[in-house]
Amino acid sequence: WMSPDNLTLDVTLNTLFGRPSQNRRIEWQFNMTPVSFSFGAYRGYTFVDPYRDTGAYRHTNVINMPSGKTDNEGFASARLDLSSYSAGMYNLNAYAEGFEDGSGDSVNTMTSRYVSPLEHLVGYKTKGDFGYAKKDAELEVEFIAIDPNLAKIDLAGLDYKIMEKRYVSLLVRQRDGTYAFQ
Repeated sequence: WMSPDNLTLDVTLNTLFGRPSQNRRIEWQFNMTPVSFSFGAYRGYTFVDPYRDTGAYRHTNVINMPSGKTDNEGFASARLDLSSYSAGMYNLNAYAEGFEDGSGDSVNTMTSRYVSPLEHLVGYKTKGDFGYAKKDAELEVEFIAIDPNLAKIDLAGLDYKIMEKRYVSLLVRQRDGTYAFQ
């Protein structure tokens, strides 16, 4: 994943003959979607956003950026302002469209990258059915920590909590004298 600091969209626009398309209009837009990261190298592991509020509404906003122009080498660049986004884990989708001079003809490209200010992620992989644990069932959880280059790292000082959800039904006397489960 990439840090959100100082991100730019860079585009090189060429003609069909491979020469730079000079002084061409470029339209840009991007969106950021809150996600949980997954990586092919760590299939089966779950990486959870430590900043995510589980009750919060997760939405995607499309941001249209000011138009740009290519230079003499057919290159154009635009800085992404991500200051309005809170810390977390996002999927960035960026779209650029280059226009032919004096017409509406265009070519476009799109790219997608994970973005987060986190310096490391902790992931877990479960073995066994954690949805319902039978008595004396053996369940395992394996934890790993990775850096933005997806290399495993040693991370000291981590704590964990074992949590259990119990659903309790109560037989309660109603105002009319009858009993009902709540």
